[in-house]
Amino acid sequence: MEKYDSFEQNSKFIKERFPLLAKSPEAQKAAKRTEKRTHEAADSKYPKLDQFEAQIQNYLDRFKEIMDRNDQKDRKRGINALKKILIDSYVVRVEDIPESYWQAQMRVVRSRGEAGDWQELSEEQKLKIKLEHLVQTKEDQKGSLEEWIDYLASEKSSYLPDYLKYWAFQGMLRLERYKKGDKEKGISGKFPERSTGKQRSVKMFPEVNDRVLEFIAKAYKAQSENKDISFRYDIPEEARQAFRKHLEQKDFRALYGWGQEYLPPISEEEMQITEGQWVVYEQGSEPKNLTETLQGKGSGWCIAGEQIAGQYLESGNLHIYYTRDRDGQFSIPRVVVVEKDKKVMEVRGIEWEENVDKYIKESNIISDKLKTFPGGEEFFEIDRDMKFLTAIDKKISARVPLSREELVFIYEIDRPIKYFGLQKDPRIEEIRKTRKPKEDAPIVFECQPEEIAWKQEDITGNTKAYIGRLESGIFDLIQKYNIEHIYTSFPEGKIDQGKIEIGGMTEEELKKEIENKKDEQGRNYQISSYAESMMKHKDFTVSIQERLKNPETIDLVRLKVRDLGFTENPTTDELYKRAEELGLELCPPEVGPHLRLKYEEVFQREQPMYEYLRIAMKQIFGSGGDLSVFRVRRSDDGFWLGISWTNPSNRWHLDHEFVFRLRK
Repeated sequence: MEKYDSFEQNSKFIKERFPLLAKSPEAQKAAKRTEKRTHEAADSKYPKLDQFEAQIQNYLDRFKEIMDRNDQKDRKRGINALKKILIDSYVVRVEDIPESYWQAQMRVVRSRGEAGDWQELSEEQKLKIKLEHLVQTKEDQKGSLEEWIDYLASEKSSYLPDYLKYWAFQGMLRLERYKKGDKEKGISGKFPERSTGKQRSVKMFPEVNDRVLEFIAKAYKAQSENKDISFRYDIPEEARQAFRKHLEQKDFRALYGWGQEYLPPISEEEMQITEGQWVVYEQGSEPKNLTETLQGKGSGWCIAGEQIAGQYLESGNLHIYYTRDRDGQFSIPRVVVVEKDKKVMEVRGIEWEENVDKYIKESNIISDKLKTFPGGEEFFEIDRDMKFLTAIDKKISARVPLSREELVFIYEIDRPIKYFGLQKDPRIEEIRKTRKPKEDAPIVFECQPEEIAWKQEDITGNTKAYIGRLESGIFDLIQKYNIEHIYTSFPEGKIDQGKIEIGGMTEEELKKEIENKKDEQGRNYQISSYAESMMKHKDFTVSIQERLKNPETIDLVRLKVRDLGFTENPTTDELYKRAEELGLELCPPEVGPHLRLKYEEVFQREQPMYEYLRIAMKQIFGSGGDLSVFRVRRSDDGFWLGISWTNPSNRWHLDHEFVFRLRK
């Protein structure tokens, strides 16, 4: 598109839109510079313009002179000098970034469930990370401003006359990044206006959308020549009227926002294309290689900024899925998967609030990708839990009552809450401290307050839940009255019960069944060499031969050592003796292999990661020469049947878990 406007039209447009520009210090400085260089007043160059219009055009010519320099080194030097002036004028300084911004970042960390890891850091480490983040925030904002300067100084923007470049640039300086809307929810997208005054915004400037800029330029030309504006056929008349109104008002913010809605960087036709390829940006790689692929694509991702991208690439890999554009190139970013320590930490799309768009959702693109990561398929469960926890946290702050579903979740009644990071999300404990268990327990158990016994002597035929100390004979009462819910304390002291059938298989058949079972990643369950040697021991084989003749269904009880009333680490003999006093007994040795095979069936859930569950049984000598019991565990390398050395004098931590048999 060629430049078409006269000096008169240029200056008239700018004078009307920026009436104070001619008297501004920068315009006056440019006029004096021209007068010093040419020995003539600036307005003498433009006899058809009045004084103010001439000074405006002279000011615009200063930028044109820099851009049109033949010497490329001289041109680059001029552009860099211009960048420095603009950066100093508009980019936030690190020391001026308010504490509220950092607090907002910490709320993001908290909402993602990573506050536990943050709390483990020293104050010195926290301060270092904070400073690095603030520096990166400033650098990203600087980069987003330089993107506009470089674009407007390049041949790519030659379709824009100088005065429209100035108008677009000045309009952009008042905007933050585009905030996408949600059409299904009736939420419109918009460009938030930047804060003005001494406190500069910390947000990046909007992306360059050349499709919109070129359409605005063509529309303004048509309007100035009293011609019809050529809209795309599928743009409704109401939207066309709105555009004409914004153009008449020379409202860049409204026009640029309109363009994001009706001329987005990624068209609807391109959105429907899901054929693409994954590109992996490996840890430690150059962030610019990534950010260049995101410029002008409207992804809305923070990694479009070079510094933030660098921060991500310092700690892990970024996997981006690109689909085909109009030219058939894989250049449209649709999904980003953040990998850290070989685990999936984030999955982001390009829709409202970085949701995945409907076309990608309908495909297997993400699910197939996540299968390539250890525990990758668990990501969406963790993400769902973190969002639910954040919603509950907000309700607590707003003093809104919690539903039963929310109470069951926060008390982890049915299953543990899943979270990102290594440390448990501190919000769980923080929220629990605000609750009154005696008021919440009846809601959780769906019973009346009097149907919960808080002392053993209060147990009756109407008791549905017991929350209290385990004392002698307690399990006889639990069986007698068929009490479903048992806790030593609510909610952390839950005593799990389950039924398991043992028998019907030889040790070889049992071993084969375990090793043929696969987890969700297709990995076989495993038996350690120590556990395998125990399964060949005569004490095990004699017992299992008996079960072949007489299969049996037995009741299991799993609990922590502290649940038995210990306040100091007991020996194995002390542990077994105390369990017997309460109404429990040792399990047959084949419970270990059978429980490894049937864990989900017995306890109605998948075994949590890093759980080590020991079988309380008569110890068997393993191949290592120590008395041992079976141990059912899950860790990063899958599901295992292993062993724990269990000599009579061994002492057990209060948080260690054991499975006993319920004495009939």
